[in-house]
Amino acid sequence: YNKTVLILTQKMNSYRIMHFFFIITTYLIQGLSAHSVKHESSESEDHHLNKLSSEFIAYLSQFDAKNLALISTFIIQSIPVLLMSSTYKILEKYVKDSKTSKLILGMYSFTFGALIGDVFFHIFPSLNEHIYELREVCVHEAEKAHMYTYSFVMAGIIFCFLIEVVINNYFNCGHDHSNAGEEDDQGKVEEKLAQSSSKSLVSIAMLGDLFHNFTDGLAITSTFLMSTKLGIATSIAC
Repeated sequence: YNKTVLILTQKMNSYRIMHFFFIITTYLIQGLSAHSVKHESSESEDHHLNKLSSEFIAYLSQFDAKNLALISTFIIQSIPVLLMSSTYKILEKYVKDSKTSKLILGMYSFTFGALIGDVFFHIFPSLNEHIYELREVCVHEAEKAHMYTYSFVMAGIIFCFLIEVVINNYFNCGHDHSNAGEEDDQGKVEEKLAQSSSKSLVSIAMLGDLFHNFTDGLAITSTFLMSTKLGIATSIAC
């Protein structure tokens, strides 16, 4: 069972880490491109790259947008699985207990940093940019948008907290406390608590991936229906 926990947590962490590094790379590229000096050689290289990308986009435009969205979603979800499959045998030698392993704890730290970086460096700036643009048109509408936006953020935090509480209580209710106090020793009780904690961890991870993958699918499909170029950019970003 611990192997299942390791597989699911590794999939979630690798997916979040890749998404975080893509966001950081995007910001670095934007910063460098804003301060770069235009030379003739770089212009010719950019022209060559633009020509190749245009030909590639034109080739993909021949296919149906729904099929492109389905293929892109499949590729995105396959990358973490391939990483997990290629590194599982190596990690199995070093990870004996998923609760005390330094490697797993380090992966949790990377996951936390990826999510925090995504929120403060990607989501919040995008929200504020939209509010500032709306403020130039109508101040009252901008204030309403500001209130609604951060109200939804707080509602999402509270919703996730309640889900975690409900799942933890659901799995912990399966213990027989009367028998545990009389017959089971302290080691068995701790083992049961560890198993219930692992079950709740897997459930929360799967639920989080469910919402995340669902929104990714909506974004990819809608952008491919609008434009093939925009759909490819969204697929890379996801």
